[in-house]
Amino acid sequence: MSDPPYLRLLLGSHLAQYIRKKLELEKSHTCTVGISTNKLLSKLVGNVHKPDNQTTLLPPYTFEDEQDNVAPFIDNHEVGKIPGIGSKLAQKIRAHVLQRPAGFDTGLVYGGTNECVLVGDVRKHPGMGPEVLEQILGGPGTPHGIGARTWGLLNGCDDTQVGQARDVPTQISLEDSYIRLDTMDEVRRELFVLARSLLNRMHVDLMDDEEDFQLSADAETNALMSSDSPPKRWIAFPRTLRLTTRPRPPQNPDGSRNRSFARISRSGPMPNFVFGLRDSIDVIAQRLVAESLVPLFRKLHPEKSGWNLSLMNVAATNMVDAASEKGGVGRDISKMFKRQDTILKDFDMEEPENSLSLEAQGGSMEVEAAGKVSSETSGSAIQGSRGGSEDVPTPSQEARSVGKDLWGSDNEDVVDGDLHRCECGAVMPFFAVGAHARWHARS
Repeated sequence: MSDPPYLRLLLGSHLAQYIRKKLELEKSHTCTVGISTNKLLSKLVGNVHKPDNQTTLLPPYTFEDEQDNVAPFIDNHEVGKIPGIGSKLAQKIRAHVLQRPAGFDTGLVYGGTNECVLVGDVRKHPGMGPEVLEQILGGPGTPHGIGARTWGLLNGCDDTQVGQARDVPTQISLEDSYIRLDTMDEVRRELFVLARSLLNRMHVDLMDDEEDFQLSADAETNALMSSDSPPKRWIAFPRTLRLTTRPRPPQNPDGSRNRSFARISRSGPMPNFVFGLRDSIDVIAQRLVAESLVPLFRKLHPEKSGWNLSLMNVAATNMVDAASEKGGVGRDISKMFKRQDTILKDFDMEEPENSLSLEAQGGSMEVEAAGKVSSETSGSAIQGSRGGSEDVPTPSQEARSVGKDLWGSDNEDVVDGDLHRCECGAVMPFFAVGAHARWHARS
């Protein structure tokens, strides 16, 4: 128990179990968890016991001696199953180890390989290392240092930081693969299934409970709001709708078919009706297929030329926060004013009574050397309520205003109505009277 890595893995295991049970109890969802010292090993070890279970890869993590637990664990994985090594990189590594291209299965679904090349086979291959992998995998368009990065993944090393979860996904994408898809009726049917799933995901990932709402005068809207669930609002809007397909190449004269992993896609603006909340998901999905997805599909695959698809993908991309959209919640100024009293209550300041009032009493008024205003005239008080800090005059401004109103232009201490003459003979603006008086007091 004194071993720090072991203790951290133990605490992580207890935390994972707590979260899994909490998720199942409150949301009725099950999940599988992997616990290790980096993201790579956690992903791999999480696949060991599925579904609804968790696995911890225990020390030692020496990466050197025979007691190491990492090497035997990762060596039994196919090279294409390592996170961070995509299909194209895996093909190049397999071809180098086998000294020929790896054979794929003869089925119509792409991606499978008949020849399994394990991580252990790659690591133990003669001369294999970061430099060799750089030569195999490097080239135009590949990042610098891809050989060292891949070699680290093959040895269970991954320094990628665990990122903070995003409130809004960058895109929402749904796809499915097919044995054969070559008629328009089948395409419409599959597009409807994908569109309905996409809309359901958008409602889950891009909507939140409305915190501040009022019942509308519209009876139909009130009926929608009267359900048990709270009203929802969009927190982000996808601007772009994308359709992607993967066509199969035509057959060769001998009946064989070349393999191709290439995808083609077309994009268009996301129609505004998908953000409506009055119609059901099925109604919106049917309209989305008819007005947006089918036209995009026809641009990709004109009917005259025919097609045979192995995959279709529908995605909502180009997410924009609702606050930056016209009419978005972030620009609803009425809600801002409704909440300002609650938000700013801790910053309210109360001014003492009569702090802004100036009363005139007694006979003649004079401006003293200290800049204070005294009054001996019998008259009414000069009072006023000010609404903000910019409306509150300074003492020198009040003295200037009172002097101009009551003294008149004949007062010997007022020069041109804007300046004050001190008894020492100095002439100054009224705002400088106080500072000049303090100068007299110090001299």
